[in-house]
This record gives sequence, structure tokens and C-alpha cells, in this order.
Amino acid sequence: SLIASKKTGLLLSAPIIKSVGFLYESEAQQVLNECAEKLVTLVEKYERQDRLLGSVVNSGQMRDYLKSFFFERTKRRPVIIISLSEINR
Repeated sequence: SLIASKKTGLLLSAPIIKSVGFLYESEAQQVLNECAEKLVTLVEKYERQDRLLGSVVNSGQMRDYLKSFFFERTKRRPVIIISLSEINR
């Protein structure tokens, strides 16, 4: 789940990432923290390119990035659902 400013497209809080049933409990927190860090880095990269977060999410680029990350890290292919809330700020 991502919360962004509708006006600027900037993240307003850290990404919220949940996993249901595809990560072992022993690895879940580490993998999810690493994923959140990589998401913030990805969003910052698109911000430098003046791309709005909504367009990146809608284009599927973020989902593809996360699919690659999770497969590389876990050798599993989870279902990825991205929720973007845009707030007038």
C-alpha cells in the first residue's frame, strides 16, 4: 500500500507491505523490510525522472519490479496487488 500526494506525486509515508502465505515466518520480516527499502529507492528514481507515482503503478512497471525482486529473493512468484492512495496535499 502506497500513500502519495496527488499534487506532487511524492510518497507521504513508508510503503506498507503485507504477505499472506508465501513467505516463511523466519524470513518474512527481513524480506518485507528489504522490499520496502527497494520500493522507496524505485519511487525516488521515478521522482528524479519527473514521473508521477500513479502512472508508474498503472503502467505495471512497479508490479514487474516487485515480481522480479520476490522471485530473485525467494524463488517464488506471489500474487502482487498494489494499492495507491492519493491525497490532496
